[in-house]
Amino acid sequence: MSIVPTRAARLLPDLPGWTSPEPAWDSHSEHGTLLRRVYTRGRAEAAVELMGGPWAADIVAQQVNVPLDDEAGWGGSRSWLLRGCRTHLVGTGRGGVHSLSIVLRGGPGDLHGSVRLSISGRHLRAADAEAIALMFDWEAMVAALDGPPPDPARVATASCPPPEPVEAPHKGEPVLWPMIPTLASMERLKRLQRRRPPRFVIVNEASIWEALSSAAEGPPGQDVTAQDAARFAAMPMPVLAITDPSFAPDLIWVGLHFASARLREALGLGPDVVEYRAVDASGSAAAAQAADYQVFRVVREADPVDLARMYGHEPDRGADGRPTTAWLLSVHGPHAPPRQTVWREGFVAPAPLFRDASGRLMATEALAERVMRARLADVAFQDVVSKASLRDLAFRTLR
Repeated sequence: MSIVPTRAARLLPDLPGWTSPEPAWDSHSEHGTLLRRVYTRGRAEAAVELMGGPWAADIVAQQVNVPLDDEAGWGGSRSWLLRGCRTHLVGTGRGGVHSLSIVLRGGPGDLHGSVRLSISGRHLRAADAEAIALMFDWEAMVAALDGPPPDPARVATASCPPPEPVEAPHKGEPVLWPMIPTLASMERLKRLQRRRPPRFVIVNEASIWEALSSAAEGPPGQDVTAQDAARFAAMPMPVLAITDPSFAPDLIWVGLHFASARLREALGLGPDVVEYRAVDASGSAAAAQAADYQVFRVVREADPVDLARMYGHEPDRGADGRPTTAWLLSVHGPHAPPRQTVWREGFVAPAPLFRDASGRLMATEALAERVMRARLADVAFQDVVSKASLRDLAFRTLR
């Protein structure tokens, strides 16, 4: 009796010169299809993932243009065509491969038909990752994971050139600024996380995310804001271990937001706007302990972005009124042209600091000015509406 190989085994077969400690496996959910197999050769490890559907589009959109340190001399991601397919390489400071990502099929508006092949691993050279990618049968992969034909209207909307940018806001538009850590601070944090042993770590990170996941589903009818508050209340006290004696930024974003005492004072916002919880940093260096970090949650949420004016039509929206994940992914990503953010005319911020529909922290002009005058070097306010923002990352300067 012959054994018919599984789809994962057929598409991710044995490779010459490489061994595999375990068989390939695949899974399927509403987010798409994932096939995975790990190959090893000496110290090198290559984790190969083949994704189809929304999963593929989501991760490709996240990984392109990731700001990186330049220890390897790259300074960022590298993009090129490999066998006619868009390919993106993101490297680590130690010369390994963070991710070799190949878009086998997909583009703006083709969410469910997207197919992506990625290779990542420790002690893996870029040339070896590319050689592994070329050993696979890409046509068979696309045929196995190809989704339904893309919606022509969605493709046209996502692919069309953005409107001519204007430097000044329209009358009635607010002045808003996404608040983020500076790029230098985020890049340094990544380097500390990659050290062995790590010099920045949330010691109880696993239990925190387990608690957040278990509290994710609230009772029927509970709104999103109430669910978010319940998750924050159920979270264990974060235990921060920052052992680098010179690293103590005022704003940290690692899935959770942390604010120093200086930032909390500069914000000057009450519990109806920002909710804080204590942090255990007793295992950190003196500078991090002196920063007196607290984890925080921004309470208010609003939707200031006029997506209809940005993309030419009103987006698909879910039952909660937010743009659907499918719509957002279909108009973002490496294939889509950059677009100037357009604020809703007449929009009134619900608080000096609030979250938009995508989770970004949005500050009003008055709050951004106040924080910048406090001279917090590790806090930045991103400019997403100017012509400069279409060419590169742009930030607010002190008035």
